[in-house]
Amino acid sequence: MDGITIEADDVIVDGFRSVRPEAPGIELTGHRVTVRNNTVIGPRGGDGDGIRFFGDDLAIAHNTVRGTDNGHGRHADCMQTFASDTPPSHRVRIENNRCEDIDNMCLMAEGPGEGDGHGTTGDFTIRGNHCETLRASQALMFEDVRNATITGNEFATPTHHAIGLALRSTGARVDGNTLHPGIRYEVGIDASSRPGYRGPEPGGLP
Repeated sequence: MDGITIEADDVIVDGFRSVRPEAPGIELTGHRVTVRNNTVIGPRGGDGDGIRFFGDDLAIAHNTVRGTDNGHGRHADCMQTFASDTPPSHRVRIENNRCEDIDNMCLMAEGPGEGDGHGTTGDFTIRGNHCETLRASQALMFEDVRNATITGNEFATPTHHAIGLALRSTGARVDGNTLHPGIRYEVGIDASSRPGYRGPEPGGLP
């Protein structure tokens, strides 16, 4: 079964259900794109991701991704963006989604400095999401992503730490999240990401 691919501006994708689609279940590239009220169950093939996104002024809200699978060497995230051969992303809202039974991370966000891309990636709001990551060390990982606001999320499984900030992921704000008692610490951060950080005292490296 095919997933959904958006390569356009000013699009709303609302209310679709995909079961065992070719991964990623939803991929969007464009500006002012909204993806809401969709369900992706058991994405297969590729790297196993539920949702991938690239572009500016994006809204990903009230979606459910369930059952990503790290088998066959995949890194099967609920949501992912990167900026090597794809454009960097700006002003992205990821709100009130459910990532359930996710083998890898609930969000992997990589800016252009993580690979060989150009420009900057930043101004992400991650709020009110439910995250169940089963095999990764952290639930959310940011590499070269500026000004991420991470508030009011529920980290429901015992990862080593909840949030990783690395490779100049400066200006992050972390507040009001709910952690499974088995999580060792909420935030791991490297020295390059410390400028502008506001949140709980980090417990170690990302």
